[in-house]
Amino acid sequence: PEFEAPEWDEEEISRIRQVRAASGIRRLRGAVQMAMGGAYESPQIKRMSLRQALAGYGMGLESVMGGAGREARGEYGEKYGREFEGEQAEWRANVQRIGLMYSGAMSAWARTGEQVVTQETQYGKPSAKRHVGSPEAIPK
Repeated sequence: PEFEAPEWDEEEISRIRQVRAASGIRRLRGAVQMAMGGAYESPQIKRMSLRQALAGYGMGLESVMGGAGREARGEYGEKYGREFEGEQAEWRANVQRIGLMYSGAMSAWARTGEQVVTQETQYGKPSAKRHVGSPEAIPK
């Protein structure tokens, strides 16, 4: 059987990052809006205050998005890990089942000397039939 790992989904990480960043971005936006709406003594002080508020918004936005990105990767990584382990467990069970089926067919062939037909099932669906233990397959 083939092992098929789940696909890593960057779009899902991006969606989680946006959700995690939303509250921080709202707080930053509120702070800039307060600076814009404030009463200042002179236009120069207002310009300087707005410049500082926007610079702070940029640094804050970088911090919020960086933190949200780390949270999103961690959260998705845990989810992906569980999916990967589930697929891996299913693959191991299939390998073990096929190995047992093969061993049983070989034992039956050793007892009877007749060819044994087994049918594999991969992921619940029948696949190719295999002929195990045909006399032609044994080296002389």
